[in-house]
Amino acid sequence: CSGLTSVTFGEGSQLESIDSSAFRECSGLTSVEIPAGVTSIGSWAFDGCSRLTSVTFGDTSGWYVATNQTAAANKTGGRAVTLSPTDLDYNARVVGTYDNYYWYKVD
Repeated sequence: CSGLTSVTFGEGSQLESIDSSAFRECSGLTSVEIPAGVTSIGSWAFDGCSRLTSVTFGDTSGWYVATNQTAAANKTGGRAVTLSPTDLDYNARVVGTYDNYYWYKVD
């Protein structure tokens, strides 16, 4: 997927989760739009996306990170993460700091 530069799921997307390693090593990826309906992002989902500089979240509230899949699936044991609607620091925070974490959303 090195030729992939952007990912937009679109309004009304039925997407609820982004699996672990879904975009791993997509080195050309520069932007991602994550729709409001997404409630989980697996570990290493954007690992190796060294050019990723723009991530737009449809809903920024209620996000947590957990160190294991069981905690994320049960929506317990995580730590709250504050995101802005357009998190320009996503590469440093998520791909760098939280890349091996499981993300989940609590409403």
